[in-house]
Amino acid sequence: MLLLRCFSLVFALFSIFSCGFWSSATYAQQGTFVLSESLNAPRVRHTATVLNNGMVLIVGGNDNIDLKTLVSNQLYNPATGAFSFTGSMKVGRYAHTATLLKNGLVLVVGGEDRVTFQTFSSAELYDPASGTFTSTGNTSTGRYEHTATLLNNGTVLIAGGWGWRTLSGDPIPSGPLPPGVVPAPVASAELYNPTAGSFALTGSLNIAQELQTGTLLNNGMVLMAGGVTSGPSELYNPATGTFSLTGSMNIGRYAHTATLLKDGKVLNAGGYTTDPRSPQTTAELYSLPMSRTVAPSSGHHGFRALSATSEQDNQSRSSERAVVSQAIRFQTASETSAAPSQCFPCVRNIRERPLYNGLTTKLDSACDTATDGTA
Repeated sequence: MLLLRCFSLVFALFSIFSCGFWSSATYAQQGTFVLSESLNAPRVRHTATVLNNGMVLIVGGNDNIDLKTLVSNQLYNPATGAFSFTGSMKVGRYAHTATLLKNGLVLVVGGEDRVTFQTFSSAELYDPASGTFTSTGNTSTGRYEHTATLLNNGTVLIAGGWGWRTLSGDPIPSGPLPPGVVPAPVASAELYNPTAGSFALTGSLNIAQELQTGTLLNNGMVLMAGGVTSGPSELYNPATGTFSLTGSMNIGRYAHTATLLKDGKVLNAGGYTTDPRSPQTTAELYSLPMSRTVAPSSGHHGFRALSATSEQDNQSRSSERAVVSQAIRFQTASETSAAPSQCFPCVRNIRERPLYNGLTTKLDSACDTATDGTA
């Protein structure tokens, strides 16, 4: 009996110390947050841009108290963890964009005054060397909740957003709002030329859109995904200056995020659904056309079924299986196809459908926009 009690005591002590060890190790891997110095005023819908010197430029927004739209701006210094004031803008801006140019300046475009609801067509440049803002050109129409994407040639694509229209549909370029106007999504897009310091119209979106995302892809094109107006996403081709329709999301969303991954795919996460309006936990991957190595199984166009047929084949596809265990992978027809397709496969929790050796991954959804093809 004494021996049994001693054994129980030793086991209990071991359990306590081992649990403490693993709990500490787990906690250490989680990372921590430490408070930094505070901003000078509460801000929402402002922008934050990392400058070439490593500092972060905080621009505009409103205080969400009396809806005052802020003209003040600040710089965050990572070396000291402190904020400091920098030059003020010509006008306060809310839901604007701020883009770091290749010359090191920051282009601030559009936005709205939350008190007067005036939208701005004006743009400003921030110079980190002098800490000042200067005016630079005007867009063809006032807009906010738009996208601004730096292209490989150094120009900036400004697309979509909210604007104001007369009841007959005529745009209100900027300035105080006259009576009888309504908010409406904007279809037009423009290019900012840093050398000329001016904007020029380019091809328009096929579907007027706002609160969408604009992501520069590895091929130089820009993916315009989601938005309040339901419909397929679009691709902007800088070579032709035109937008073309591409795959539709499985779940319509807006005010989401879109992140270019190292493999060239775009992760679209969260946001609100368009109908009904509700926050989302779902995410989707967008893929450009890529070579198909396995013919799609019947009834699952646009997806390919992966199967392990030999040990050598398993080894060659080990990296693919690791990815498939987390998300449904999508591949389209060959790049040489006359009409390659794109699709948004929904990133799902497929723990109930893992890929095991000797088994085929069964995909229970398909992309309507994909086309048949052969390996």
